[in-house]
Amino acid sequence: MTQSSMRYVGVDVHQEAIAVASVAPHHGAEVFSLGTIGTRQCDLDQLLRQLHSKAKHLIVGYEAGPCGYGLYRSLTQRGQDWWVVAPSFIPKTAGDRVKTDRRATRQLARLMRAGDLTPVYVPQVDDEAIRELRRAREDSLRDLKAAKDRLQSGKAQVRRCKRYRQLMARGKNANQVVVAIARQLVAFLWAMARELPLPA
Repeated sequence: MTQSSMRYVGVDVHQEAIAVASVAPHHGAEVFSLGTIGTRQCDLDQLLRQLHSKAKHLIVGYEAGPCGYGLYRSLTQRGQDWWVVAPSFIPKTAGDRVKTDRRATRQLARLMRAGDLTPVYVPQVDDEAIRELRRAREDSLRDLKAAKDRLQSGKAQVRRCKRYRQLMARGKNANQVVVAIARQLVAFLWAMARELPLPA
């Protein structure tokens, strides 16, 4: 690889390691896989020094994923040009089902060079905190609804007695009424048993 003014770098970020590949901006340039590095800051600094020795300007991209935006924020604050790409925006060929870190990084670098990728909006820390608060509120509301449903289940006996009286008042056969109520009760108990954990 010779010294050039710019280089596209695709990285695949995991909790334990980061896979890296890079490509020069001119068409037909070979995509080089640089292997994997650790996730510590010193490992990233060493990688960036190595890449800056080959190009003055780096555009680095990685797929948004469970590792969050911490890497993006720490490196953009230091003046690096990083892209976060949504996995759903990455074009995929029909028969390409095997995904390895090496193939993913090479594809990212190649697609960034071709201009086929666009970075997504990375929320600020405050925005992300508000999103987390909203998600926590939604979880709490869901838990509250489940608790209300469990409370309502205590009223099931009252509803069954009311239903029994209504059917008997219509002049239905007593055996048919009991069977109908028993079926409703069995369905109710089955639904409850599916939601409750089994005793150890």
